[in-house]
Parts: sequence; structure tokens; C-alpha cells
Amino acid sequence: CVSKGLENELKKLLNKNTRRKIVSIYNYIENKKAFRNPNITSKFRLLSVGRLIKSKDFSSLIKAIYLIKNDLNVELTIVGEGPQKEILEDEIVKFGLENICKIKNYTNNIEDYYSNSDIYISSSLYESFGNTIVEAMRFNLKIISTDCKYGPREILEDGKFGYLVKLKSPVSIAEAIKKAAFSTKTPDYKKCLERFSMQTILNKYESLRA
Repeated sequence: CVSKGLENELKKLLNKNTRRKIVSIYNYIENKKAFRNPNITSKFRLLSVGRLIKSKDFSSLIKAIYLIKNDLNVELTIVGEGPQKEILEDEIVKFGLENICKIKNYTNNIEDYYSNSDIYISSSLYESFGNTIVEAMRFNLKIISTDCKYGPREILEDGKFGYLVKLKSPVSIAEAIKKAAFSTKTPDYKKCLERFSMQTILNKYESLRA
């Protein structure tokens, strides 16, 4: 399994004899050096990456931006493609956010978006793991994530490395954005990222042969 939460659910579903055959090994995330470009504007640069589908709940994120647009100078970039693109673009227009909220098509140069952001936000209703959260750590972004099943709480170590917020709650996301924006501290992700390094993951696979 790619997360302990998923492992625990499978163990509940399967019989005792099978439980010992289930282990969790996180996804490997390339841990090469990554740099974040300094913010030379007065805006807080927000980023979210993922398929434009209902389970990612970008709608709540857009509503959160609407709630804080008069209190905080922000700009949100959503990177992804999917069946909800037109719906989300209509919401952006509905709330009058065209100048501060953009949806960009996914690109192989996704690192450019991470390096030009300050805060990463995951608004998913559920995840099997949460690769983008780990990728955001590489670029030393502050992180906000819904406390969904199964990956984010594990990755962020119960909120030690980011803000965990309620599902389907624009208010909770908005409050976390304000806290992250005005916080002068960014967690030291170095030890956290070691859990997802190539060597750590390879060692776990090797241990299965023992």
C-alpha cells in the first residue's frame, strides 16, 4: 500500500491470515535540489496541482479565495486538466476572481509553478497518498491540506509540517491561508523528505525479499 491508512483499511477487510502479507511503502519522490524563486511582489502566491475532478474539490478552494480576497493580497494558480475545467472556470467568473485565480493546463515543466509559489494547497476529498504535497516540500512551500483519507495526515505528521483543515470547508481553507501567509516560519522538511527518498524506498522493497 502507499499509505498506512490504506493498509489499515485493507487489513480490516481481509482475513487474519492475509494481514501479515500487507505492508506500506510510500511513493518515491525525486529529492533533487529544488529552489523557490523569491517573491518580489506583495501578493501571496498560492498553488494547487491535480486533475480537475470532483474528488479534488477545487470548488471549495475557489470559494476560499473569494472569502479572503478583500483581506489578503493573493493569487491562486490551479494546474491541471479534466472534466470539471469549464465548471471551475464558471465559478471563478461567478465570484469575480478572474484577475487573481487562474487555471493552467498541466505541463512537463510543473516545477516552474512550484518554484514560483509560496503556499501549496490540497483540497482533496480523498487521496491514496498525496504526491503533490511531498513535491511542494521539495520547494520549501508552506502547505495546507484537507485532513482526508489517506495520505496528507501521514505526510504532514499530524500537522507538524503543515496545516490540516476540514473537508468541503472553504472557511477552514481561508483561515489556514491567512495563518500560513502571516507565519514567519517554514518547517524544516529535510528529515521528513528522507522518508520518500530513493534509497529509503528501495530499502523497503529490498526488505520484502528477506
